[in-house]
Amino acid sequence: MRATSLYNQFVLLYSKAIRASIETRCEKQEVLKMEKKTGARPPVKTYRSGSIQGAVWMNEREKEGQIFGFKTASLKRSWFDKEKNTWMNESMNLRKQDVTKALLILGKLQEDLLLNVEDEENE
Repeated sequence: MRATSLYNQFVLLYSKAIRASIETRCEKQEVLKMEKKTGARPPVKTYRSGSIQGAVWMNEREKEGQIFGFKTASLKRSWFDKEKNTWMNESMNLRKQDVTKALLILGKLQEDLLLNVEDEENE
């Protein structure tokens, strides 16, 4: 029975790795399509957890005849709207100095949501 359990764990891990690989390939294909269509640069790096995706972007700005590079971040949440039968997205762009502030607010929101669950259980 122990061998079956190890086999099941292996199959689960392997299937997760395959799914992650497919997602990565699909994301790369989408980025290449976007770049061809719009001429826009793809993100430097992307991260995904479920319906939430984060990306790091390299930007350039010209100031006094010199070009300066800087990074920004974006967060995107996707969901399927059954009424409209289409995928929907919400996104938020962040500068480097905004990320720490956003993390602080998200931590407080998580804390409040978790504490409210405990309060509801006590009632």
